[in-house]
Amino acid sequence: MAFYYNFLDINLKKTSYNEKRGVFMIKMCFVGGDKRINYLKKLYEKELTSDIMEADYIIFPIPFSKDGIHITGIDEAILKCANKNVFSGGISQDIRKKLEENNISYVDLMELDEVAILNAIPTAEGAILKAMDKTEITIHNANVLVLGFGRIGKILANKLKGLNANVFCEARSKKDLAHIEALGYNVVELNCLDGFLKEMDKELSNEVFTALNKFI
Repeated sequence: MAFYYNFLDINLKKTSYNEKRGVFMIKMCFVGGDKRINYLKKLYEKELTSDIMEADYIIFPIPFSKDGIHITGIDEAILKCANKNVFSGGISQDIRKKLEENNISYVDLMELDEVAILNAIPTAEGAILKAMDKTEITIHNANVLVLGFGRIGKILANKLKGLNANVFCEARSKKDLAHIEALGYNVVELNCLDGFLKEMDKELSNEVFTALNKFI
């Protein structure tokens, strides 16, 4: 949660001038009530407003939309709030278009490396926890396949290796394959994937994959 706060603290530059008090102030409206939003509400207690029309910045939960059409935590009324600044993550192309048509500036936090990479840590840990809860074998010495070597794949492979799993990583690019080898994981090229599947502890690998899909 701290990295989310730090990003907002650095990037909330636009302010509104309060003539009566002679100071610059910002007004922020938080939509939703997940743990991250509740954490931020406490940190920005002095800047809070419950009126979206009054706010300079509107911070939504992540993901911004669960179905890519409707906005999490609020209805289409948000689209009437022109000249606002929206922070969230996982903003679909359809919703981006609506925001732009209504002159609403937005930042998709999950497209920023400084946020997304750190967010991959709880995602990977949560997937491992779910997999451990669903299976009866230990991760220690298990053959586990990690599909893809992006932000989450890198963190997940590292966490699994820390639990003494035999980690196999699949990737498409030669650059990623070189990184996989350099970091001491087992390299799996996409065109050779079928040959490795029979060597994996399928139940554990499947549970990790299923859990990741729920968290992402």
